[in-house]
Parts: sequence; C-alpha cells; structure tokens
Amino acid sequence: MHSRSLRVTIPLFFLALPLLGTTSLHAQNINPAFTLNNPSLFWQGTNAGGAPGYPGQWYLQNELATNQNNAGLDADVAGSWMDGFDGTGVTIAICDEGVNGTHPDLNYYAPLSWSFTHSTAWNVQNSVNRGFPPNEKSMHGTGCAGVAAGIGNGIGIVGAAPRARIVSEVINLGNGGIGITGEDPDQEAAAIYLWQGQKDAKGNPNPYVLPKDWNNPFYLPPIPVKNHSYSASAGYIPVNLTKALRTQDAIEACSTHRIINVLSAGNERAWPIITNNMIVDWFLGTTSQDTGKKIVNTFPGQIITAALSSDGTYAKYSSFGSCVFVTAPSSDSTWNQDRTNKPMPIITTDFAGPSFGFNNQTNNADPLLNSGATNKRVTQLYNYDSLFGGTSSAAPLVAGIMADGVTADPYLDVRTAQHLLALTCRKVDPNDQVYGGWVTNNAGYAFNPNYGFGLIDGTAFTTACSYVYDALSIGYYPMSNEEKISATSTTVTPKHPKYLVNLKNHFATNSVEIPITLPKSKNGYPIESVTVRVHMTGFQTNQTAYFPLGQGVGANLGDITIRLISPKSTSALACISDNFGIPNPAQSGQYLSPQLYLNKSLSLPINPLNFQPYLFWQYLSWAYYGEQPEGVWKVRITNTSNNTRYTNDLKVDSVTIFATLGSFDASVLGDLPLANGPTAVR
Repeated sequence: MHSRSLRVTIPLFFLALPLLGTTSLHAQNINPAFTLNNPSLFWQGTNAGGAPGYPGQWYLQNELATNQNNAGLDADVAGSWMDGFDGTGVTIAICDEGVNGTHPDLNYYAPLSWSFTHSTAWNVQNSVNRGFPPNEKSMHGTGCAGVAAGIGNGIGIVGAAPRARIVSEVINLGNGGIGITGEDPDQEAAAIYLWQGQKDAKGNPNPYVLPKDWNNPFYLPPIPVKNHSYSASAGYIPVNLTKALRTQDAIEACSTHRIINVLSAGNERAWPIITNNMIVDWFLGTTSQDTGKKIVNTFPGQIITAALSSDGTYAKYSSFGSCVFVTAPSSDSTWNQDRTNKPMPIITTDFAGPSFGFNNQTNNADPLLNSGATNKRVTQLYNYDSLFGGTSSAAPLVAGIMADGVTADPYLDVRTAQHLLALTCRKVDPNDQVYGGWVTNNAGYAFNPNYGFGLIDGTAFTTACSYVYDALSIGYYPMSNEEKISATSTTVTPKHPKYLVNLKNHFATNSVEIPITLPKSKNGYPIESVTVRVHMTGFQTNQTAYFPLGQGVGANLGDITIRLISPKSTSALACISDNFGIPNPAQSGQYLSPQLYLNKSLSLPINPLNFQPYLFWQYLSWAYYGEQPEGVWKVRITNTSNNTRYTNDLKVDSVTIFATLGSFDASVLGDLPLANGPTAVR
C-alpha cells in the first residue's frame, strides 16, 4: 500500500470543479463475498474448479510463481481494490461484437448500449436486449467484458474493475453481424467513440448527434471508459479520408470530454517457434505487426495496449510499435508454456450455459476447465473459459484499471491518465533489444516499442489518480491544456524531392536524412506525442516483379524504416520495415528477417497492400515524452529492400512533424514511488 502524502507547490493551473464526494468510502460497499482471499471461484490456483495445474487469475495478482522470473508479475490490482478504487460508479463500454448481458458475472446495462449493426429504429424498438451478440458465434465481447469488469461475487471470475457497470457497443467483426443500415457508414467509426446514450430532438437515443451538455466544462460522460479489442489485420489499408478525419475528430473530442479509449495493439507479430533450441516453424504474422501501420493507431488520445506473457517477456503474437503506450498480462503463446507444461491461461466470462460459447459440452474444448475437473459445479464452469487471450484480453484489463482510476478521480481524462501511466508503469524484460528495445530519452522516460512505458501497475496508477483528485479538491489542476505545433521540411518538396533512387543520375542510396526544425512551445510545455507524416512515391506495384528477393525489381511499402532523432539526441524507430532483423532466439548473434512470415491467411508471400505506388502515412510515437520540442529533428528514412534493380525513381516528396505538448505537475503525487520518468526509482 502506498502512503499518501500530498505536496503541492506554487499552483500553475486552477479549475473550480464540483467535487463528487470522497472515494475512500467505496470499499465499504464491497459485497461480503468479495474478498482478496476468495473474490471468485477461480481466484486462487489451489482451489480452482478445473483441472490440476490451473494457475488461477494470475494476471490480476500473481502469488503463484510459474518460473523463477515471474512471481508478482501481474497488473497489481489488489491494493487498488483495498483502497476502494474498484470501478464503483463507472461504466465501461465494450466496443465489440456484443456482450451476453444475462451472464451472472456481469453487471450489464442495456439502456446505454447500442447495436451499430442495426439501424437507429431497431435500437429504439429493442431497448431490452440492445448490445447483445447477433448470434452464438459472437463470443469475443463477452470475454472482454469479464476481463474488464467481472463482478467478483464469489460465483465465477473477477475483473479488473469488479464494481463497474458494462455496456455494449456492437460492431460488425465478421461473425454474423448484419451490417449497419439506415446510417452513414462514414460516421459509424466516429459514433462508436462518441456514443454516450445521447438523445435527438425527438427524445430518441441517437449516436449520430452530440450529447447534451457536451460543451459544459464540467461535463462528466456517462460512459467514461471504452474498450476496443479489434483492429485491422493488415498494414497500409487505403484510407477513406472522410471516415479517418471524422474518427480523428471524435478521438480528440473524447480527449477533451473525459472519455478514455483503450485499444488492443493486435496479434500480428511474426516470430520463430523454437523446439530443442532449433527453429521448427514460424508463428505467422501480418504486415500490421508494426501496429502503427493501422490508421486509427496514428491518432493520439488513446491508450494502445500490448500483451505480456507469464514469463515476463512480450507475448510472441503481440503487435508492437512506437504508438504502443502500455503492456498488460495476457495469455502465453501456445508454444511458450509454464512449468506445468500448459500455457498460462486467461479465465473470463463465456456465453452462459453449456450450449454455446468457446467452452461448451459439445466441443469440450477447454481442458483446464473440463478435463479431469472434479468441482461439483461443472455445469456452471461452462459459463467461463480459459481460451481467451491475446491483446484482446490485455486491452480490457487496462480498461478496467482505467475505470478503477475514474473511481479514484471522477474527472480523470486520457491525457492525465497517460501521464500517470508513463510515471507508474514498471519496466519489464530490461535486456530486450528487439526493434530497438528500451530507450531512455532526455527527459528520463524509458520507452520500448514492444511494451510502451512498461507493465501497468493498477495500485500505483489508482493511488496517483487519488492524489490528483486531492489536488482538485483544493482547487489546483495539475494538468495543463494541450498545445499543438508542427513544421514541414523546407528542403524536401514535390518539386525538390529527396531521392533514394534516381534513375536519370544513376544514383541510389539506402538512407536519407531530412532535417525539420520545430518551434519552441509558446507555454514552455514539453512533448506528449510526436507524429511524423511522410509522402513517398516510386514503389513497385507488381508483386511478381518484386520476386525473387534480391533478384527482383523495386521496393514496396513494407521495405521502409523510419527513425526519428530529437534535438536532444533521442533516437527511436517510428516505422519498422517488414524485414527488420530480429535476434535469432536459437543462435546468439544472428538475426532473422520476418518478411516472408507476414502472410497469415494469405496464399501470397507478401500482402498485396504493400504494392501501392505511393506511401502517404503518418506514424505516432511516444518515445520523446517529456522532452522539449524546439530544435532540429532528423527524419531518417531507410529503404531495406534486398532488390538492387529499379524501374522507377524512389523518392521522398514531403515530411511533416506534428507534436502535442502538455505539462503535468508531478509534485501533486507527493512521496508516491514512481517507476518511470525523471524521478523514477528503478
């Protein structure tokens, strides 16, 4: 338990907020059946109702070491609950393929739910079962809901925010949703972010209008936390500009209206499978293993979450990138198993009853809950499964902790949450060197594209939130407004491009470096996020001509690596090419290219989307958090294609850097030990 000692220096920002009562009394409302000794049937590994070797809900509070490295490797939520920060009074939206709202372990609220797979008229007429899955195949959202907010009533599982309420926003993920009808599809993605149960002029609920009191500076959203455990399965999907701009505007609106969106990074990493110290196969990934190649992940104002295995390293399926903010425990890769020779599972809610869901009496697919189970409540075990996982599970775990944070500070917004996460996340896998590994920037923040700022610490985060609320209670607002700055290269323009390949002049180079000078903050604020936007032309569009590697013609979009170097000399990857070498787990000192293993679900060696004539994309990075922005930035663009023959000029036509800036006064956190940042205790 962290000791609380408020220390406030000279106030810089003031905001008179209406206080909402003391959060420290929330603990007395906990159900008597909910205790840290046995908050759920599955809490302890020693009394779980499944097969021998079942390790319990280790990812929440791990007291069962499965190997010498991972005792205590968890999301550290128990201290948060003991302080009363347990999701009380908070609603979490599961934006997914529906939630089984009748499940006994979920506190489901249909009136604030919405089915984007149906028309507004249908939703108005079906208010009782709004947000339910369209069919028995749509189980994913129910699993997310349990990880985020299983109510911990002693019946089954407990979630990260056991006193939070769940609502559902149903989207079409391909499992039988009928598709949106009656609305503008370009607005749907934005509406998913902005839905707060608002009503139109006729008094009917309508996600395509803004909420009432939206412009009130004290607006508190009915749904302050949203989880999005879905994403594109390929990189560089062509962008519908109207839809993208509306989504970006919606994300910015969430940021200024205290709505926290948590996104899964994706499960697209390619990684070799090792047996007896030999590579026997590869886990196939996709070209979006660098998750920054999905357009929605290039917008700041969200918390993108990667997955951590029980051995203390990134899950070998987990996507990565400079836009990843945090990591959370999730299921192991199927070949990365604990000492009982079983993958460490995530236990969560499934379709209630024995007939449907991942775990049912027909397929008997869940050996940890069915094989050799001796618990008398076997029928009830079908309400749960241990087959869930991936970043789809890591994200709602973070979303649940965000809800705990809102219990501690009802005025919590995403920028404040990000500052507190950056300060309290724990460094894991300290010797990691994959895709650049850990980089400590000039401001003292350690960042890694595989982990973001590190492993989430629920207790430290919510304690920090409570300190912020203490500051608000005396009229002091430690979070500044957001400032934005940008600059475009003056030396590289469409009329004067920077060439990687110039056929006329018989010139070719692997790398070019483009300087861009960012101005000083008008308010003296440090960096929160940096986005680099690049326009390049001259790529190979014929996949057949590109092969065989080293003997083919040209470069494709996946061959581009971008490194961004700050004026303070912090150097980090903003875009990682498909053939960027990874250390060979079976042979020290050797590197492997994953390029030909990014074709999951494809019959082709490389995704056709890589063979577009131009690259016009932006890449979000958190690696420069806390640094001052002014000075010359260097954008180093490298062509990693193995081919040496070209039929087109390959050139950079423009580069722009955008930065969001803001200041957080960490002195309000008193003597709270910080795991990251300039005053970190490492």
